[in-house]
Amino acid sequence: MLSRLNTMKSPCPTASHSPPLLNIQAFLLDTLQFLNPELFKAITPPAYRGYKLKVPKGYAATVAAAIENIPISERLYFIAHKAQREESLMTLAKQYHVSADALKQFNELKSWSVPKGSVVMIPTTFDVFQTVSYSLRDLSDDSREARYRVRYRKRYAMRKRYKKRSTLRCSRRPLPLWFANTWEKCAPFLIYRKIRLWSFNSTCSSVRQFAAHKVFWKPFVFLLLTFSFSACSPDDKSPIANLYHEFTAYFNAYYNATVEYEKGLKAMKGSVSYDRNARLQIFVSLENAAQGKQFFDRVIEKTALVIKAHPNSSIADNALLLMGRAYYYQREFAAAERKFKEVISNYTDSDVLDAATFWYGRCLAQQQQTLQAKEILGSVIASPRTSAAVRADAHFALAELAIRDEAFQEAIKQIELGLPLAVDIEQKARAAFVLARIYDQLGDFKSAATYYQAVLKLNPDFELQYAALLSYALDLREQKEYEAAERVLLRILGDDKYLDKFPEVRYELAQCYELQDRLGKALDLYIEIIRRHKKTEFSARSYLRLGLIKQEISRDYAAALAFL
Repeated sequence: MLSRLNTMKSPCPTASHSPPLLNIQAFLLDTLQFLNPELFKAITPPAYRGYKLKVPKGYAATVAAAIENIPISERLYFIAHKAQREESLMTLAKQYHVSADALKQFNELKSWSVPKGSVVMIPTTFDVFQTVSYSLRDLSDDSREARYRVRYRKRYAMRKRYKKRSTLRCSRRPLPLWFANTWEKCAPFLIYRKIRLWSFNSTCSSVRQFAAHKVFWKPFVFLLLTFSFSACSPDDKSPIANLYHEFTAYFNAYYNATVEYEKGLKAMKGSVSYDRNARLQIFVSLENAAQGKQFFDRVIEKTALVIKAHPNSSIADNALLLMGRAYYYQREFAAAERKFKEVISNYTDSDVLDAATFWYGRCLAQQQQTLQAKEILGSVIASPRTSAAVRADAHFALAELAIRDEAFQEAIKQIELGLPLAVDIEQKARAAFVLARIYDQLGDFKSAATYYQAVLKLNPDFELQYAALLSYALDLREQKEYEAAERVLLRILGDDKYLDKFPEVRYELAQCYELQDRLGKALDLYIEIIRRHKKTEFSARSYLRLGLIKQEISRDYAAALAFL
């Protein structure tokens, strides 16, 4: 239709840039919008000088007269603003004294911000319009969205072209040679051969095209594997079923169970005390079992899923052992004992058999069956199948039983046998610390200091490191190595990470000064503790020491009474 319509270009008068065309007759307006698609808003392009309007042939004078007769008040003039950075419509509205809503509506913006490089048309007066002029670069939209659209069109065209080439490449492969020989020899069956030949060729082409499209064959393989694995029952022992059970049992349940187990142990270790009067224990104390209950509940739930859904997997015995340990830390010793016995009786060739036997012995010890527990732990140590780590744990468990019976020499023997075998550095540090404390109680401060140094070399956690460092200083003081003890205590005071421990360290340092008859420094340090650490245990102790010093040395009973 457009090719048969005779048209001509008529320049708009200079005084009527961007005029509304609504006053032109309806049929002529429709024709003008058809010939000039850019007139979709019934106005000529804004800020565009010398715009040539395409009109039907013979109507140039009519259109020019109609445009000239448009009143000045109905004519629209615009200036172009190109954003140098991301700008706000509210800012532009204030700058050009126009309405922000009008700017947003006319420029068809979806937000109140103008991207960098975008062109915004702003209504203005005829006088201002005559003072400006723009190049094509000024009126081009260089915003990020516009550049993205151009890149997307190019990328889509290249992808479509490549897909077309791949399809043609797959469908133009030559047929096998024996088909051509059959074609020549079997002339009576020409039509039949034609049909078979076409069918085989189209089938091969379809398969090659299907394989070439990764978008199709990847979901197909995934669905095939899903249906294959979903048909694997818990009792199925086929290779595919074994692969499925191993993968699902570990990643869907057992791995998560081990993570929850570690969280439970960490929660219980958070409240461990290493005070000099605390109970001597190498393993995590069950007194804090409530701290990790929620985590051990999830461990039992996850491991039960492994045992129920994947009983033939290679980690079923590990799951059963982990469940028993979770019951143990929840103080449910009867349930834990059953699980350990299941591992011992049902998995005689398991690599966790020694660990299950060890935990079974610990369960017996917690149930006050000491003799049986010692027998079981002794069998673990004597077994050649027992790993070094489990053998070390058995020695430490026997040491704890000896400490409970106050057989300290037996405890020392078991700990010294277990330390070279220990693999877990944290547990090894706790065992050496307990051994040093035992030597402290026996009055062997030199051996105790040696093992405190061994603890510090293992770089344990903060609380254990501080307890070992302070105890090492006190043992040096007990051996009358006051200068060495003073250096260790000053080293603690020089490290800000021990800031919360400063009251205790200052008090022990003051006592060190007092034992050296350096009463001036001791008194100053006691007074510093009272001033800096008010209402603490060590400020009360400092008051007591000041009172005793006044009483015993200066015989100033009135001053001593004031401190006491």
